[in-house]
Amino acid sequence: MEVPEAPVFPLLKGKVAVITGAAQGMGKTTAAVFLRAGAKVVIADIKTEQGEEVAKELSALGEVRFVKTDISKSDEVQNLIAQTVKEFGQLDVAINNAAHYPDNSPLIDFDEEIWRRLMDVTLTGTALCVKYQMQQMREQGTKGSIVNIASINAFSPEPNMPAYTTAKHALIGLTKHASNEGGPLGIRVNAIAPGPIFVS
Repeated sequence: MEVPEAPVFPLLKGKVAVITGAAQGMGKTTAAVFLRAGAKVVIADIKTEQGEEVAKELSALGEVRFVKTDISKSDEVQNLIAQTVKEFGQLDVAINNAAHYPDNSPLIDFDEEIWRRLMDVTLTGTALCVKYQMQQMREQGTKGSIVNIASINAFSPEPNMPAYTTAKHALIGLTKHASNEGGPLGIRVNAIAPGPIFVS
């Protein structure tokens, strides 16, 4: 994968970052940028083989590890944080990018099983990530940064995505709440809301 050279951001050099949903797309590219900027990166994804291949590919850019993680499961999120600290000693940055693929039906006909699974991953899974990331940062007593990946759908819904739109709206609320709790601890929590992403 060709990734343009990134400047070395002073705030990232030497930091330890967790990036979920990093076996492909925006998560993978973010991991590559972080590595070029001098961070140590743990990539997490539910796709084991693909995640391991990405870690091997990106190892040419810096220190990177893969931890198979289903973020909808509390024990797997806790393991992700534990493995990160075991490998690199701390956690400074988290990019919560993992999400269930969007649904594709009008609200009047939405599939209830898809709705539940999408909420489990995209909303509850991200909440679990934030919970255990903040716990680790608080325990360290160091400042940290958490970025939740929302979507333009959180502000401008597209047709036939009722579950995805609802989950991404809720992520904005989750982020606001987490930022209020994290601020006094020196933990910044923000969200970005990207539109369509080109994946080569």
